Amino acid sequence: QVAAEGQDIDAAAQKGDDEGSRLITTMSYIRLNEQYRPIQRYLALAALAVSRQQAKRVYQEFRNGQTCIDLVSSLDATVSQCMCDSVLELLSFSNVYKLSKENVNVILQSMTQAFYDPENAEPSLLSFTNLLTKYLKPDMREVAERTEIPASTRIITPLLEILQKDSSKKQKSFIFNVIRQGMRYEIISTTSFTSGGGGIKSGKGGKNNGQLQQVLRLLEKSVETLKDTDTYEDLYQDLSVAFSSASVLKNVCVVSSTSG
Repeated sequence: QVAAEGQDIDAAAQKGDDEGSRLITTMSYIRLNEQYRPIQRYLALAALAVSRQQAKRVYQEFRNGQTCIDLVSSLDATVSQCMCDSVLELLSFSNVYKLSKENVNVILQSMTQAFYDPENAEPSLLSFTNLLTKYLKPDMREVAERTEIPASTRIITPLLEILQKDSSKKQKSFIFNVIRQGMRYEIISTTSFTSGGGGIKSGKGGKNNGQLQQVLRLLEKSVETLKDTDTYEDLYQDLSVAFSSASVLKNVCVVSSTSG
């Protein structure tokens, strides 16, 4: 029960609360955090250990693995990484268990939350990346063992591959958010961005030019659709894609300019 309701202790005071209520609410959640986090981490580590030895049991007991997916969104890096590794074990265990598009949305959104804990952001992103790589390439084995590939390249490659597919507006928003923050914290390099994702060749400039053209097209499309947007959710997602993609382009241009 503690593990299943992990996000409850990640809650915060509401904007409309007065200062006294916010202080009491925040302090209450801090105490809950201190009380339940160690238990969550213990249970997450136990689930990971069992998944490595008895994957079938975890698959059956955890609602066909869905509980593990639900818990990858924990704001605690230890819990999130353990659940990602558990899901990866289940994916390797059975061809029946596969990630759905909705699961991918959960993973991408959870990646944006990894930056709440900057010190653990890179290992968390790598854990999420392993799941996305397995989603894109189900037959690939030992996904987590590719340590010879730079972390930046491992993270950016599946994100750009998903962009090249028929990704939804929400997925684009999450992906550019991750890339933008990854560049901000120097986890994702501009070099890996311009050379990642399998490379769409686009005339002169090849792979590099193809990635930049891809971002420019999405930026232009988001700006154009703002004029016809009539719902708050669509407006938010279009603005998010426009802001994050523009930030990514700025980072690439700044680095390219200083490096000559």
